[in-house]
Amino acid sequence: MHLTNEFWTRWRKEFLRALQEQQKWVRPRQNLQIGDIVIIKDDNTPHNHWQLARVTEAQKGKDRLVSKVNLVVGDRRLSSTGGRTRPVSFLEQPIQKVVLLLPSTDERLGVPDEEPNGQS
Repeated sequence: MHLTNEFWTRWRKEFLRALQEQQKWVRPRQNLQIGDIVIIKDDNTPHNHWQLARVTEAQKGKDRLVSKVNLVVGDRRLSSTGGRTRPVSFLEQPIQKVVLLLPSTDERLGVPDEEPNGQS
């Protein structure tokens, strides 16, 4: 158990922070946009259980920068055909609680832009 805790502590402090540089202190970066794949940070959940999600809407603040995002949350339980076994869950999060994993681009292969069976 100690080694597991040590691993996740180092993962959070080293790897996760490398993914999520502080925009304010480093340099301007592209806003989150529809289709981006993110991890939802949750201080009350073990790191290996943080959820994946896809951005469905990006809400801009007065400064014209994205401040909140609406997400479709990934589901760990899938049917044998890859479809969801439970209803789609949506969530609104401030951008400080998400970490960009995979930006939405036309060059991206293998990541669908919508849920199977037309769900979004």
